[in-house]
Amino acid sequence: MFKTFAARLAPAMLVVSMLAGCAAGGLTIPIKDPVPSEHKFSGEVRSKQNQLNFVDNRPASDKASFSTWIVPMNFVAKGKPLDPVAFVAEHTTKELAARGIPATQGASEQAMEISISKVGIDNHRASGFSPMVTLTFLVADVATPAGKKRMTAYVKRAKVPVWAFDELNDPCYSEPLSLITKELAAKINREVYGLKSDDAEIDRLVAKINAEAATNPLSYFDVYQLGFSNNPRAVEPLVKLTSHSQEYVRLAAISSLGILKATSQQKLLENLYNGIGADIWQDRAIALKAIGDLDTPDSKAFLQTEFDRLKDKNDRGAVWTKKLIALYL
Repeated sequence: MFKTFAARLAPAMLVVSMLAGCAAGGLTIPIKDPVPSEHKFSGEVRSKQNQLNFVDNRPASDKASFSTWIVPMNFVAKGKPLDPVAFVAEHTTKELAARGIPATQGASEQAMEISISKVGIDNHRASGFSPMVTLTFLVADVATPAGKKRMTAYVKRAKVPVWAFDELNDPCYSEPLSLITKELAAKINREVYGLKSDDAEIDRLVAKINAEAATNPLSYFDVYQLGFSNNPRAVEPLVKLTSHSQEYVRLAAISSLGILKATSQQKLLENLYNGIGADIWQDRAIALKAIGDLDTPDSKAFLQTEFDRLKDKNDRGAVWTKKLIALYL
């Protein structure tokens, strides 16, 4: 009985301690370096433009508010204040290199410009007994050989801290920031270099996910690897995973259909957005994100219609959804 009472009391005590910490300068949140993917892509590289020039084109207001909450949040990486654009630049480049693309950073006239206009984390917590919800996002305009391409990443995470706020550091902050760099790298590869995971790697990942997803909370990373693969063989198993019982497996599968530009699945994504199957905001939001990633006239029209429908609504879900749509329009 005492343990049950203590477990219920801990979140409320945590909120009190966090608010008290605000006077001392807020919360310090250390961000871990992402671990680059281990699997090298195969195929013939379409472009030899390996130098990348990351440009910070965020408005001044966004630079001052990378992440906001009722308590100030001070993000640090390698012991220094986090520069989110430099973080994205470093780890997107490392992820491409890990995939077999000899990418480097540079600002020569021959470099491919990657203009980052948005990167941040929205935080929300209704009470000391509810989860901390984080919505991590990135918008980059990439000057590809075929013209400028908008590349967007968006990750929803949530967790209830029981004893200390630092229980949120990895699942709500380090892991989503790692994923947005990997997603950007995957989209740059898809649009510029054209490499992909081979069929054997897709089959290995699917078997691993099927064996572990029900019990391993980190299996959703393997699901994202299917999305990052640039191999259409991954579409069918991802469709099956969009109804998985584990939330993050399901969200990773929905998001990955967009990353792969599986345009044949727009109807499925529309059904998920419309709540057919399960009317859960995060499923609906990530389905909308995936529709945006399809980047077709039909998908853009769908986003615009939804934005117009929601424009006068001010409930939390509508506000979050409109902000998500605005990343694409």
